[in-house]
Amino acid sequence: SAITTIRKLADENVETVWLVRKAKSEAPYQRVEGDPLPQRDALAAYGNGLASLGTSGSLECVRGARIQRIDVVRNALKLTLTDSTIVEVDHLVSLTGYRPNADLYRELHVHQCYASDGPMKL
Repeated sequence: SAITTIRKLADENVETVWLVRKAKSEAPYQRVEGDPLPQRDALAAYGNGLASLGTSGSLECVRGARIQRIDVVRNALKLTLTDSTIVEVDHLVSLTGYRPNADLYRELHVHQCYASDGPMKL
């Protein structure tokens, strides 16, 4: 998950820019009251706490971020966000948490994974 990756990078003190789609007024992770999985709730609380800080140690959180364009510049990536902000990074990891779009193979009777909704075999 995104927050598991962010936590590991923060623990290793790796300089990280975390782009979050949700605006500053919204928590990145929705917490579930009485969550039967306490580890999930703890990760959500951790992620929401980090995001509320904005910048903390080696982590910078950019809220309301949407990538409009990616350019390769020398050995780095130059990300242009929809608000014209430029972010330069060495690596880009996309951990969006969204379900796959199955429209392409919906009518082909593809065996789908019950957990991820992705195709099992193509």
